[in-house]
Amino acid sequence: MQKIPPEELRQRLQDAVQGEFEVGRLLGQGGYASVFLASDLMLKRDVAIKVLDPNLAISGEHSERFLTEARLVAQLEHPHIVPIYQVEQKNDLLYIVMRYIPGTSLAGLLAREGKIPPAQTVAIAREVADALDFAHHHKVIHRDIKPDNILLDSSGHAVVTDFGIARAAAAARLTQEGMVVGTPQYMSPEQASGEEIDGRSDVYALGVVMYEMLAGHPPFGGRTAAQILAKHLSQKPPSLEDTSKDTPEMLSRIVATALAKDPGDRYATARAMAEALGGTAAPGALDSGAQQRKKRVGKRIKLVGVLVGILLLLLLAFGVGALTLIRTFFNSEPPAVSMLGANIPPVLSQLAREKLQIPATDSVRYFFVAHGRPNTDGMVITTSELIRADSTGIKRLKWGDLDITLNTRVTSNSGSLIVRDKSTGKVDTVYRGLTTRELTSIGEALNVLQKSEGDSAKK
Repeated sequence: MQKIPPEELRQRLQDAVQGEFEVGRLLGQGGYASVFLASDLMLKRDVAIKVLDPNLAISGEHSERFLTEARLVAQLEHPHIVPIYQVEQKNDLLYIVMRYIPGTSLAGLLAREGKIPPAQTVAIAREVADALDFAHHHKVIHRDIKPDNILLDSSGHAVVTDFGIARAAAAARLTQEGMVVGTPQYMSPEQASGEEIDGRSDVYALGVVMYEMLAGHPPFGGRTAAQILAKHLSQKPPSLEDTSKDTPEMLSRIVATALAKDPGDRYATARAMAEALGGTAAPGALDSGAQQRKKRVGKRIKLVGVLVGILLLLLLAFGVGALTLIRTFFNSEPPAVSMLGANIPPVLSQLAREKLQIPATDSVRYFFVAHGRPNTDGMVITTSELIRADSTGIKRLKWGDLDITLNTRVTSNSGSLIVRDKSTGKVDTVYRGLTTRELTSIGEALNVLQKSEGDSAKK
């Protein structure tokens, strides 16, 4: 059935709200409703009125179900949800009066800018997630999260509109043959297949919106709605790292989690997604992938330099044995550097103290460099701490709170050292790829240290 022209619909709406509102220009038009700007004659304020397409034949029973659902949504009061003022039926028109948000929609911003910077993407998505979390706690699922339904006020804050309207439309059985309640590009697999949905469906849709903000387009496209829905059901979204190489790795992971096919693999709640987005506030978290890789390389180079310096001091400390250590340094399996207690040269203890920021109250009790190479795992044990240094950084663990296990793989002549937190039993640190000789060296040193701890405790 042909749509009613906007001007004719505006006039019919004006006749229905005569004396209450002055209906102005068309703000937008969708599959089953149109939105007009209007002036509230009593309160002297601008409002937006969404009116359903009159061609959608609605019986009295179905219209009442629509009004019931819409009034439920009107109870939602949240800073990032557009308030609903009235829900009415007059002159065969169903319409909703809501706050007018001057500004633009996210769809308008995307049309103008193409892509949204990561920091702005996070700010918008987090506010939308907050709104979704609030609605879900009040048993309302949006069902049609998309850029058109995310408005941006004059300060750039996100305000979600059309909450529950898709459900209200479904409750009123407004669907006609070939009409889909929702928008194919943003539908979760379970919604696309007609299954019962929960809040995780909105989480998926928000993931699609975030993907579009970062990449400039949704993850799936197609010539027909059926083609798009089939991709949501069966295809893995293209990686953001491939489609938008400047996307921060943390955002790529957040979007990938939200877009999991199985709802059980997504964020369990919109609150969990909002908290994940909040984690991007850490310094450097929103650097581009290239920037993060550059920082990691720089950090690795700096740390390798520190360990190279320590190794050179070890070579000097070994005296006549230095030539042998230099000769084996570039071999595939050079010996580990393992020094305990009084055998650690003072110059090495001092260097470790400075580089690893060991307090003056602690004494360096054990020093280890795996394979004798400075760019592999290094371990320093002091009176109170176990300090691990490798290409990823430096990690400090309280010596007295640890449970250390050595695992050896006889067949591969390699193994690992596993450090667990005694109180929780949780694995905190793992050293991998250690030779049997290195594991033996560490084991002997740890036995000495633990015996020393036990003797101290008895005194």
